[in-house]
Amino acid sequence: MHAATLPDPYRPESGQEAQVPAGAVLGAWQRILPAVILIYSVMLFSPEVRISAAGLNIYSYRMAILPLLAVVVLRYLRGHTRWSLTDTLVMLAAIWMLASFTVHFGVGDGLVRAGALVVDFAGAYFVARISLGQMVDFRRLLVAIAPGLAVAGALMTLESVTHRLLVRPFWREIFGPLPEYFAGEAVADLVYQNEIRLGLLRSYSVFSHPILGGAVLISAFPLFLFAGLRGWPKLAGLGAALAGFFSLSSAAILGLFLVLGLAALEYLKRSIARLRWSAMAAIGLVLLLAAQLSTANGIVAALSPFTINPATAYIRRVQWQYGLDAVERQPVFGYGYGLIERAAWMTDSIDAHFLVLAIRHGILVPLLLLVAMIGVMVTAGLRAGREAEHRSLLVGYNFCLFTLIFVGMTVTYFGESQIWLMFILGLGASLVAVPALPAPPALPARDG
Repeated sequence: MHAATLPDPYRPESGQEAQVPAGAVLGAWQRILPAVILIYSVMLFSPEVRISAAGLNIYSYRMAILPLLAVVVLRYLRGHTRWSLTDTLVMLAAIWMLASFTVHFGVGDGLVRAGALVVDFAGAYFVARISLGQMVDFRRLLVAIAPGLAVAGALMTLESVTHRLLVRPFWREIFGPLPEYFAGEAVADLVYQNEIRLGLLRSYSVFSHPILGGAVLISAFPLFLFAGLRGWPKLAGLGAALAGFFSLSSAAILGLFLVLGLAALEYLKRSIARLRWSAMAAIGLVLLLAAQLSTANGIVAALSPFTINPATAYIRRVQWQYGLDAVERQPVFGYGYGLIERAAWMTDSIDAHFLVLAIRHGILVPLLLLVAMIGVMVTAGLRAGREAEHRSLLVGYNFCLFTLIFVGMTVTYFGESQIWLMFILGLGASLVAVPALPAPPALPARDG
């Protein structure tokens, strides 16, 4: 069988073209197909695209996940994907989500309410988890999803500069308005925000909220920057990521500054041989600790002058105060969709993903999730130190997940943004588990 050169836009870290059998390439594209289907179900369709049945909304991404779960089970049973510790942590968190809602709503209603959340949470993770068999699959996947991200980013840009929402009103005309929820119950039709900031419209594109769209797109920047791609996939991915600016969200823009800063540090590290990420991380922690101790209201207050709307920093700080008090009172199963004690002027919304998980399901769920994320990042970092040919890709992955965690401290991921978060975690769990390709055998020495 003749060897097939990986199609251009791949560029292995060594700068040499990788040679793999043509049949293996075909199998690899089939392997990443579940992940590709899931991402396009998010990037091409807004939340208005749904099927409503028995009080449940089956959004486009759930239409993708539910049948793909059969593929997930088959790939585990056939040994194509091996069960890992991260899988166990995610599964335990999902089980606890189900248990917490049965406590609050009874077995029948609780399983129905929590079932949708678990499909988004664990389903997206496991679809991504089974979609990588080797490192190069990650690059293939980025190439495959780059057009979808580019479409979402282009629509976000177009809506912002034209001061006109395009995508969600279009799908609303076909599928009807989305409900507005309060304490888990539909109370009215959803009304879109038309907010102008810096002379631009805060645009939605295909996303549930501008801030969520910004977080998703911006987090993709380090993936496409460091994955070793070239040509149109790299440009499309980076362009889509930068379009996250048009969410005009303080959290997303701070996330953009974060990924740009991390990228600059990585390039600086490459030029200074003795500079290590461990040393830079230690310096960063010292600076964060100094900011926390030297300012009256901690890091959030220190960052508030750099936000588009400084008042939101105060609101988030108060949300954390009341939220942590609530978790301390109900740490095991949380409150479900119940309202917690808060100031009279506060809304029922809480903008902090891990805090919301603790309030809703108890502290175990966010702890399991954070342990899984940190474990994947640490393992990816260790592997990057051992495998020079994949170092850049793994560093870019860690930057992506770290950015999502950072933004998640001031944003609650739901809908397509939670799909993206768990999808990225699932990819990482596979990246650290796939075997390294064996080194080619050494040629025998010639006599004379």
